[in-house]
Amino acid sequence: MAQQDRRYKFNENKRTTRDRILSIAANKSIGELGLELGNDLANTEKNKNEEIKQLNTQIPIGVMIVAYGTHNNKEFVLLLKSDYDQFISEATGVIQSGLSLKNQIYKTCQFIVNRNEQEVEISEITTSDSSKRQSEYWHKDFLELNPVYSDTENTDKAYSLINRNILKPLQKDSPSDHRTIKQLTVGYFRQSGIFDIDYFRDEIIGKYQPQEPDKVNIEKLKSKIDRIKDSKSFDPVFTKDTSVVKDRIKGSYKLTDEMDLKVKCDFPNPQNIILPYEEDGRKGVTIISDRGYNFAQDIRINKL
Repeated sequence: MAQQDRRYKFNENKRTTRDRILSIAANKSIGELGLELGNDLANTEKNKNEEIKQLNTQIPIGVMIVAYGTHNNKEFVLLLKSDYDQFISEATGVIQSGLSLKNQIYKTCQFIVNRNEQEVEISEITTSDSSKRQSEYWHKDFLELNPVYSDTENTDKAYSLINRNILKPLQKDSPSDHRTIKQLTVGYFRQSGIFDIDYFRDEIIGKYQPQEPDKVNIEKLKSKIDRIKDSKSFDPVFTKDTSVVKDRIKGSYKLTDEMDLKVKCDFPNPQNIILPYEEDGRKGVTIISDRGYNFAQDIRINKL
């Protein structure tokens, strides 16, 4: 499955999709149920397109594949929506439609099957979406699913685990790196939009240049993030609830014996405003500010 996977559970008040998936799993066969699922998806998309037609956008036409199989000793039922192409058959010269070798997978849903002598049940449901914003018409209307974790629960758990396993240990190892990485982390969580743990690992942490590289190992931090992801305590991709993270980037930071940097209140995207500086062995901080620039210019030309 793609990295956009999010875990779901069946809506207890609806039975149509649940019964079809369980029937496929019990019989290890798709049969007419595949056609029924395809018709349901087509009707769901038709209704959604009517609902959003004033937005001048439409759900792309595609094909749905229904599969039953096993992988790594796990049984699964897989639903997949993909685009399709028209092509000219070399054998007949007739225009035909079918799956392209370069086709885009729009959405997937995987149902993990548990089987015993008495019954068949679904133990885990994950979906993925090419847009990373999980489309409600797919998981809610068509598949009749509800998220296992809400966005608020996801945000709270993700930040708590990152704070406990990544940030707090740095406080002792390298206070200066702890402050900077915490600022980057809080800034990311408090910026509205999608949280993606792989992006956080590779872009926020992975591209950070430690001030004390002998004490901060970036690859080890990335491995810790992978272990947090593997714990499945939250979804790897979700829409952030920015009200959850109460930590703020504010306070007084000692720069030298003569100067402190005072941050009076929280502000968005601190990583784009307060930047590390290093040149010819000299290290410092760069602050993006028109007023700060004018102040520095006055110092340079001896006006202060």
